[in-house]
Amino acid sequence: MKGVVNIEFIISVLVFLGTVFFLIISVANNVPQFHEGSLVSSLRSRSFSMSEALLLDEGAPKNWNSGNVKRIGLSTPEKYVISMQKINALKGMCSDNYNNVRDLVTGDPNFAVVINITNVETNEVYVYCAPPVATLVLPQSLVKRYGVLESKERVSIEVGVA
Repeated sequence: MKGVVNIEFIISVLVFLGTVFFLIISVANNVPQFHEGSLVSSLRSRSFSMSEALLLDEGAPKNWNSGNVKRIGLSTPEKYVISMQKINALKGMCSDNYNNVRDLVTGDPNFAVVINITNVETNEVYVYCAPPVATLVLPQSLVKRYGVLESKERVSIEVGVA
């Protein structure tokens, strides 16, 4: 009996194909969620490392200004103590050329960075450095750290990356 196909064989092939199709669709639907989770984790890591560089690094050269800066850091030689002179230099650089500040802080022009330095006691904003156009679509990560000015006033440093 050549060419005879059992109904059980046809049903088992259909069940097998249905199962494989279901698994492929399930995996395909979960890949974007895993990718977004990975991207958010990467952004969180990047924003934390940038906030740490701003808070704990003196920059390059150590007494940098807007004319000779190679790496932006706001710290004095003492940990968690921030120089008001460097904050003012950052404010001036950001108002003149955001793209230069972004490149010095992130090292990558594909990211947008927001830097907000505020006095904790008076809520005075020392620096608000952000791109000219804000993004609402891209995943974002914001890290908030605290430091002390040389005058012993407490400041918060928020670094956001998108």
